[in-house]
Amino acid sequence: MRIIERYPLGLKLFLGKGWYVLLGPIRFFLAVLYGIYLDIKRDGRKREPSASIGNFQVISIGNLEAGGSGKTPVTLAIASYLMKKGKRVAVVTRGYGSAAEKKGMSVAVVPDGEVVHEFDGRWILSTELEKQMEGRKGKVAGIEVTGDEGYIYMSRKIPVVIDPNRSRGIESAGHLFRPDYILLDDAFRHTEVSVDLNILLLDARRPFGNHRLIPAGTLRERPEAAERADVVIFTRSDGRSIPPDARTLTKGKKILFARHEVSGLVDGDGNRVSIESLEGREVILFSGIARPESFERSMTGMGIEPTVSIRFEDHHDYSEADVDVMRGASAGKPAYITTEKDINKVKGFFDDDLLLALRVEAVIPDIESLLG
Repeated sequence: MRIIERYPLGLKLFLGKGWYVLLGPIRFFLAVLYGIYLDIKRDGRKREPSASIGNFQVISIGNLEAGGSGKTPVTLAIASYLMKKGKRVAVVTRGYGSAAEKKGMSVAVVPDGEVVHEFDGRWILSTELEKQMEGRKGKVAGIEVTGDEGYIYMSRKIPVVIDPNRSRGIESAGHLFRPDYILLDDAFRHTEVSVDLNILLLDARRPFGNHRLIPAGTLRERPEAAERADVVIFTRSDGRSIPPDARTLTKGKKILFARHEVSGLVDGDGNRVSIESLEGREVILFSGIARPESFERSMTGMGIEPTVSIRFEDHHDYSEADVDVMRGASAGKPAYITTEKDINKVKGFFDDDLLLALRVEAVIPDIESLLG
């Protein structure tokens, strides 16, 4: 399989790709400065009281590394478990790269798929907001507003609030949905928000990456931050063994293990598609995620042998030029396969082409003990 990397300069610097590896000393120095910043920020934090609207529990789900620990699949698994138990659940997520984040506003998606927005202190439907925003730059509906992860929750019929302000997002979710549980996606670092259960996800293969802070490594916090967790879930685990370099920092914690299982292929509307539809077709992969290698291994594990995999940066905002690169990778009529996070961003660019997404689910064998 041929790999094509379409990374911007900033990410190449971050990853130390090619000759950028020579900038290692500068990256190390910046990591030291970042560590000092974390210490100052930690000392200045004051924990806020829990939200007072409604009688619900707040569960934070997050990680220490910059992406790639499986937060969204685990959050989906926990939400699905609680909903099957008859509990009302809502998810609050930052909405990375979304219009909600850029404009600093709250956006919510109710179970029937209708989008509502907070505008001038009140909640209004997206159709009304479009009138209010008429003439202003930017779209106010769809994935541009919700972001890629928010759109996944929306597609699974899970009530979701997209808000860069976690405290406000919790209040909005409590007001709109009256849930029993609010799940905070990617909120482990937000110690200013009080939670009832703090879940830390660590990759079983590399719990703390290379143990270095960004940009010298991939850690957003030092490994010692694991001590704040109430529960540690080791993701992408093949067994029930705690990785040696995580044993000390997770001692005394409730430990669970999660594995990621491929559940199949879906089209742009979320409908299941059989693998037989790929028979006789060349397959081209593309993805804008933190760890494209995992996506590529999942595809080959299904018995699919792609000819090319095109890698973009995490949360990449696709353009016509990107699609031209994909089409230029083959002289025939291939099938294009991407992730669930990416397919909703690009399906408007593909008409007659076969465009599919790989659906991956997190399986947590002892999930019933999570709230016990």
